[in-house]
Amino acid sequence: MTTSEAGERTVKRLRLSKALTAPESTTIIEASRRMAARKVDALLLTDSNALLCGILTDRDIAIRVVARELDLENTPVSAVMTRNPIFVISDTLAVEALQKMVQGKFRHLPVVENGGVVALLDIAKCLYDAIARMERAAEKGKAIAAAVEGVEKHWGTSVSGSNTFIETLRERLFKPSLSTIISGNPKLVTVSPSDTVLMATKAMLESHTSSAIVTLDSKPRGILTSKDIVMRVLAHGLSPESTVVEKVMTPNPECATIDTPIVEALHLMNKGKFLHLPVIDKDGIVLAITDVLQITHAAVASVGSTAGIDNDAASSMMQNFWDSAMAAPPADDESETRSESSFKLASEGGTDVGKAFYPSPTLPNTFAFKIQDRKGRMHRFMCDTHSLTDLITAILQRVGGEIDRHNLPQILYEDEDKDMVILATDSDLVAAVEHAKSAGWKGLKLHLDYSGMPRNRKGSSRGGGSGSGGGLEHVHADAWASAYSSVAAGAALVAGLGVLAFLRRECNPVSTNLTRKQNQETQESICFTDDAKYVDPDPGHTFEDVEKQVFGSNPIPSMTGFVEQALSLSPNLSETVMKGFKPENVPIFAKLVQEFAVFDRWFSSIPGPTQPNRLFVYSATSHGSTSHVKKQLATGYPQKTIFDSLHENGKDWGVYFQNIPTTLFYRNMRKLKYVFNFHQYSTFKQHAKDGKLPNLSVIEPRYFDIKGFPANDDHPSHDVANGQKLVKEIYETLRASPQWNESLLVITYDEHGGFFDHVKTPYVNVPSPDGNTGPAPSFFKFDRLGVRVPTIMVSPWIKKGTVISSPEGPTPNSEYEHSSIPATIKKMFNLSSNFLTHRDAWAGSFEQVVNQLSSPRTDCPEVLPEAAPLRRTEPDETRGLSQFQSEVVQLAAVLNGDHFLSSFPDEMGKKMSVKEAHTYVKGAVSRFITASKEAIKLGADESAIVDMRSSLTTRTAIHN
Repeated sequence: MTTSEAGERTVKRLRLSKALTAPESTTIIEASRRMAARKVDALLLTDSNALLCGILTDRDIAIRVVARELDLENTPVSAVMTRNPIFVISDTLAVEALQKMVQGKFRHLPVVENGGVVALLDIAKCLYDAIARMERAAEKGKAIAAAVEGVEKHWGTSVSGSNTFIETLRERLFKPSLSTIISGNPKLVTVSPSDTVLMATKAMLESHTSSAIVTLDSKPRGILTSKDIVMRVLAHGLSPESTVVEKVMTPNPECATIDTPIVEALHLMNKGKFLHLPVIDKDGIVLAITDVLQITHAAVASVGSTAGIDNDAASSMMQNFWDSAMAAPPADDESETRSESSFKLASEGGTDVGKAFYPSPTLPNTFAFKIQDRKGRMHRFMCDTHSLTDLITAILQRVGGEIDRHNLPQILYEDEDKDMVILATDSDLVAAVEHAKSAGWKGLKLHLDYSGMPRNRKGSSRGGGSGSGGGLEHVHADAWASAYSSVAAGAALVAGLGVLAFLRRECNPVSTNLTRKQNQETQESICFTDDAKYVDPDPGHTFEDVEKQVFGSNPIPSMTGFVEQALSLSPNLSETVMKGFKPENVPIFAKLVQEFAVFDRWFSSIPGPTQPNRLFVYSATSHGSTSHVKKQLATGYPQKTIFDSLHENGKDWGVYFQNIPTTLFYRNMRKLKYVFNFHQYSTFKQHAKDGKLPNLSVIEPRYFDIKGFPANDDHPSHDVANGQKLVKEIYETLRASPQWNESLLVITYDEHGGFFDHVKTPYVNVPSPDGNTGPAPSFFKFDRLGVRVPTIMVSPWIKKGTVISSPEGPTPNSEYEHSSIPATIKKMFNLSSNFLTHRDAWAGSFEQVVNQLSSPRTDCPEVLPEAAPLRRTEPDETRGLSQFQSEVVQLAAVLNGDHFLSSFPDEMGKKMSVKEAHTYVKGAVSRFITASKEAIKLGADESAIVDMRSSLTTRTAIHN
């Protein structure tokens, strides 16, 4: 074995986590807070010599401390930690480390180098990573086959029946179900929602478990785990004696059935980032709770415990298995690297030690920095060493909220004499890092100084510094300006398209016996295909339809009901909802994804149709609507919008429409003061050309399919090629604008349109926006999200091929959804207005997507490819209206004053053709805007709304 081969087979190649360390004198309450802050379930303890002396887990805290009612404030972790834990050095072979964990039946293994803790090995993450790599390299089973075929060659003829062995190993890894690891009499702790946390932990202690099912009337309502107790009780200063379980439990937890394969359960837990998994029977009764350690050891043991193989052979097989896995490419969603630098990152304990942080050998132009905020929290990060703008951008991302943009600080670093040295130019930064490296430092500690250009501070003189005086101030100010430009691009645009079938290959089994008689069912799999063109009729996506699609017949989201729900509408629709587009059929999106950024976890705001989701885009609530509500339409939805917040803060905005601005569903948007913010789409091109686009621009597509002016909203049955052409036109217009370098283009869809997706919708810890509930019979609480939708972002400040997954906050459960748009606008423009609702305060914001570069790209394409039409026939202007088009007609009727007529819009709208509706809507919008402008000329109050009379007359009134 060569040295390089040996290095590649050590624990350095496994999925290592950053180690959180603390002195053994740390109190239990402080340990809990540190674990919660870093979202970890294990803390490594060090003695007075900074050497590893113990490990503490959330289970230890719950069972050994809380359940025994020890004093949280005064008990040191040394009293309850596991002393002298087994550890490995960084050069230990991976297989040896993994076998230690399997044999010892523990999950965490500290990794030590030169006497100091550098990382933590988590066997669950290692196994999941290995399986994910193999599945990515080839479809399930094939990579495993390659691995064991290598083992066969290694063994030669020493193993009899090699083909049988290969199949056995494959079955052992992928086919065993949870039934194989659940005992006949599993330990299951049940508690009531009204029980205290202390009572629950005592029950866990008695049963030697770290979790409990919360039941009410014998039905499961949630789960409480040792991690919940640490993160949600102790870390927040709550009392276990007085805090009831219901307040801190995880409601409606994800569950698996007893027939769920072990590997699938591991996937489920890794995706949801939870450690305990309730196992239910076909009636939804909880049989047991399995944890990640139990599942992981069962899966790992299956790889190396084949009958008839001696220990040496089994060890060799384990090594070949891990070698094959590590040779495969990493999975897309890897958030932790395996390079040596990854486990040498900072251990965020209470004090800084010599091994605190290291430069990255794989990124030679980066170095480690740290800076303390005003609350005393230390922020550590790696950053480019050649760009002061990059460094300032990194600082803004961490402590930007504390910096006064009108009184910018100087950036200083602390040298070996404890003197403060100015960093004012790129050359200062380069010289400082070179000096730090030559002195053997592991990083630079930064400070912010607000006293102006300090004459008593050292100027950077290492390697030909920056000089002094006005030139220095000018360069320094330019660096800050560039950094702020990177953090918040100027003009944001939203293209409010309809729905596109955006699918990933997956099967959705369906019963072909629609009566579903027991014992007479046959099963047929309808799988995803990429031959979608256009859809007619529109798949179901009402609130009730989405319920069936997402949940199927399960109590938790399974995403298995799409086909059966489609069958309930039309026998021919089941295959349609399982279709997606080839990249060549959506070439504009394919190019934009390649050049800029795409989100792979952006959800619609509710599991329902178009209008409620569109309301969330600009107001972070639908005001209790789960569908189109006619009585709300006449008066308009009353909630505050992001447009109002922009107006309050002196920022401008504009809506560029082609048929009708559907933002007029909001009542406030109909006020006279906003009438000049509405423009025909052609005005967008002129504004962009002249560099006069507002801070926020909203572009609405055409909703009616007319000859010469085809619909481009991607709603069925419209040709998606026209939607592609719209995006192409918007991009090329913006690309040629003098405002290009100040822009972020957001392209999203209101909902999934009834098309299949395999990613389960978030359904726990989603806050209700405003406390409103939906109508009977569901009384929806707006406490879960809808199905994923495609979302693309375009800016010269975005790196090529960026993929954005889950947000980093503001809460551990935050997701990207439509409310992320107002949340981000508030942050990007530093709006002083409050968040609109609890939902945009919770939603992940995406301002960081334009924080990646120190200067705008110059290689962005000026022209996008052409999109060939998928529909060969011209628009059918005589066809009836879709549900969405009928809602648009009803809005136009309100603007026109015709909603007072008993026969309109319900009866007349049902009889309208597409062409008739187009003509009616166009006229209604024109009359409303013209009347509003005339009212302003007559001196009407800007808060008034024009109240049009029926179009049978010409009278207009002003309504305050």
